[in-house]
Amino acid sequence: YAGVYPEHVDKLVMLDVFGPLPGQVEKTSSLLKSHIEARQAGIKSHRIYPSLDRAVQARRMTATKAPGNQRLSLEAATEIVRRATQSVRIVGDDEDRDKTQQGVGNDFGAVQFRHDTRLVWPSIQYLMPEQVDVLTRGVEWPTCIIAGDDGWPFKQDRIDAALEFLDPEYHVLPGSHHLHADPNTCESVFDIVLDFLSEKKRKYVI
Repeated sequence: YAGVYPEHVDKLVMLDVFGPLPGQVEKTSSLLKSHIEARQAGIKSHRIYPSLDRAVQARRMTATKAPGNQRLSLEAATEIVRRATQSVRIVGDDEDRDKTQQGVGNDFGAVQFRHDTRLVWPSIQYLMPEQVDVLTRGVEWPTCIIAGDDGWPFKQDRIDAALEFLDPEYHVLPGSHHLHADPNTCESVFDIVLDFLSEKKRKYVI
């Protein structure tokens, strides 16, 4: 967005990211096939977890399956899950049960995530590195990048390109991809972002 509509942006803050992850040209056919098959399968319903704690455990486990040495603290996972789930009432047995959604919270013990499951479909198209570079060069305003020393494993050429084209204020802090949510590092992230933005009133922050 910042590369396409620079007139809408005064400053750009990037948390453990160096631009869109580029695709691999040799995987074009397989990725397109995966997307088509996901669409054909249709929208799937979310799994129901018997308790908030079980959903938190699942969210933490998901983080460890991401590339690199990813982790998510109990505190961060709990806040994410509280915000992202809704309580459900389960009536009947496992073969035939009525699930009645009852807003956000944990009123009935069992919880279910609320996001649109289409968000986890494989993308229909990935940008190539050259396209990512064009978008990065389109950013005209001051940029701040805060990365975790155990963050998402971007390839070094992608990191180098972002640092060259954006010439950002660049910070590397202890932590993984969710360093902005982890209680051990969130205050440091907050301080850096606040200092960066406070120099000039911004219109939009991406």
